[in-house]
Amino acid sequence: MFVPTEVETPPEQEFHGQILHPQVNKEDEPNVNDRDIQTELRSLIPSSLIKSLQNLEQLKAKYFDSLEAIFELEGGLNLEKSSAFIACNNLKELKLRSLRKLKHIWKVDGPQEITGFHELRLLQVRKCHSLKYLFSPSIAKLLGKLEQIKVMDCNEMEAILAKARDQNEKSEVTFPKVHTLSLVRLPKLECFCVEANAFKWPSLTEVLVVGCDKLKMFVPTKVETPPELEGVDTGEKFQWMVGDLNATIQHMMNKCEVCYIF
Repeated sequence: MFVPTEVETPPEQEFHGQILHPQVNKEDEPNVNDRDIQTELRSLIPSSLIKSLQNLEQLKAKYFDSLEAIFELEGGLNLEKSSAFIACNNLKELKLRSLRKLKHIWKVDGPQEITGFHELRLLQVRKCHSLKYLFSPSIAKLLGKLEQIKVMDCNEMEAILAKARDQNEKSEVTFPKVHTLSLVRLPKLECFCVEANAFKWPSLTEVLVVGCDKLKMFVPTKVETPPELEGVDTGEKFQWMVGDLNATIQHMMNKCEVCYIF
């Protein structure tokens, strides 16, 4: 018996409907209902299923009681060496909400040779209170077409980009297409990243920062943004640019101009 997990995709795509997980055998456990089975899930899409989801364009997951990872990339998939396939390369939207035990969106075990996710345009995460960061530098480098990053109501979020795990991850990370960045009610967020490796934002035009009282800086170096970015929206007030984005955020926090949206 397999566990159904709802996945939303456009009706014209070949894949749509449900992902199946061989987690619990209802014949062996007749008293277990579907809701109980879903709470046993630890990863939504293990590496064994990724190859079957090449037509997936939209993925929404919400209200899973014990989900700890979305994509479990066992052994790093080592796709460059195997040349087997490109992981989820048609995925354009990823929306996650109310996954209270989620610790990883991309969980990578082993070598870091990963390819895929190149078409992702929107990453939206809300009320995932165990998540401390969105992605590692190795994953961020895959997201060259990402346009919108929206993170809301994640109580343990400390940074958006995780610290590099080794020397190979410490190279520059660029988000060439990101035009919208929303950081809302993240009480432990201190910066976008703690290392000086994500400082080029050539398309960034909208920044929303609300209820991030511990935010100290954006990145620990001068941030390169286009002239179209005129300032930072705080929900009720607008902070015009004062130097680069780092200086603007510091000026904003010093003046206590962060306000809450209810």
